[in-house]
Amino acid sequence: MKEEQDLTDVMKAKFDTEKAKLDASKQEILSVIEGEQAKLKLADAEQKQKEAEAKLKADRARLGPIWSARSRNTIKPRIKCNWMSRVWRC
Repeated sequence: MKEEQDLTDVMKAKFDTEKAKLDASKQEILSVIEGEQAKLKLADAEQKQKEAEAKLKADRARLGPIWSARSRNTIKPRIKCNWMSRVWRC
């Protein structure tokens, strides 16, 4: 669940960065003040994207063995049971 939220945050940050880039590219048409505001928004969006990617990387490093085991479906039961004479023995 944590990784999905991190991935969503990274995707949103990337979208916000691209939107800010488009707004910044329109500065030739906009007034000087609006152009500078767009540059500030771009810098802010890029910083948030870096933070979201760093958080995802940190969470993956911290939870790596757990997530990789779950994704490969290799979690093994701690108790092994045998079926003998129609009776489960654990």
